[in-house]
Amino acid sequence: MSIYELKPRFQALLRPLVGRLARAGVTANQVTVAACSVSVALGVWLFFGRPDRWAFALIPLWMFLRMAFNAIDGMLAREHGQKSALGAFLNELMCFPTRRCTRPSRLSHPLPASGSAR
Repeated sequence: MSIYELKPRFQALLRPLVGRLARAGVTANQVTVAACSVSVALGVWLFFGRPDRWAFALIPLWMFLRMAFNAIDGMLAREHGQKSALGAFLNELMCFPTRRCTRPSRLSHPLPASGSAR
C-alpha cells in the first residue's frame, strides 16, 4: 500500500469530525493557526524548558496530529466552501514556524549548562 492510497482513507476517517467542526463554525484558517501555535509552543518548551528526554517523544506524536490538522484545514476549505487567498497564504506561511520549531536538530540548546565554563 502506498502513501497515496492512505490519504483518502485518512480523510474518510476525519470527515465526520470535519463536518462537526464546520457546523460548529470552526474555520480552516483557525485550524491552521491553532496547529502552528501548538508547534511553536511545543518547540519553545522543548528548547527553553529543557525537559527530560521522554518529552521529545511528543514530537512524532505531534507530527501525526499535525498531519491530521493539515488534512482537516484542507477539507474544511475544499468541502465546506472556506477556500480563500488568505487561507492559501496562511497555509504556506505557517509551514515555516511549524517545521522550524519541531525539528529535533533545531532544539538542541546552544547555551552551556549553568555552572559550566565558557
